[in-house]
Amino acid sequence: SLFPANPSISMELWSALAKLPYQIRYGLYGSSRLAGLEKGATRTSPRTKALPVIESEVQTGIEIRYSLKRLSKDNIKETGRQLSKISHSNPLVVFTTILNQIESYDNLIQMMVDTFVHVTELSLDVLGYCLLVALGGGDSKGGRSKLKEDGVNAAQWLSSLETFAGAFYKKFPSVEMHGLL
Repeated sequence: SLFPANPSISMELWSALAKLPYQIRYGLYGSSRLAGLEKGATRTSPRTKALPVIESEVQTGIEIRYSLKRLSKDNIKETGRQLSKISHSNPLVVFTTILNQIESYDNLIQMMVDTFVHVTELSLDVLGYCLLVALGGGDSKGGRSKLKEDGVNAAQWLSSLETFAGAFYKKFPSVEMHGLL
């Protein structure tokens, strides 16, 4: 995450990681996430991430939130390229932020899936991991209620993520979904 946006580094890293089973890859992604993302990494005691890594994550978070504010139907292609460039260095931060937005704003789902056309295979794999964590299969958000207060219908955040997962895996069938199953 200390390298600048460089797709060739992501592709080389993916060529090595692709040989590993998804359990090990997701474990590697999770070990970085357990130490906290962005400012949350400074609150862990003892701090397990180096300050330059935290600084890089914070900068990536600022950039992704700035780009998401400008996303519209008219600029999907340009925003997709920006998101792709940002995701090369810190895909965990980028996709965690995007999924948090999708949980609240379900009208972003198809636009976001369309912006991922320029993203590397490593970033798509990290998105699969982030989606698994967001749906409750991970460590941080497993305690959220999956039902509305009526006890029958799915909560808004879950419904939005389910719709996103369907659209994402339909558009990118090459992304491994064994972890989600």
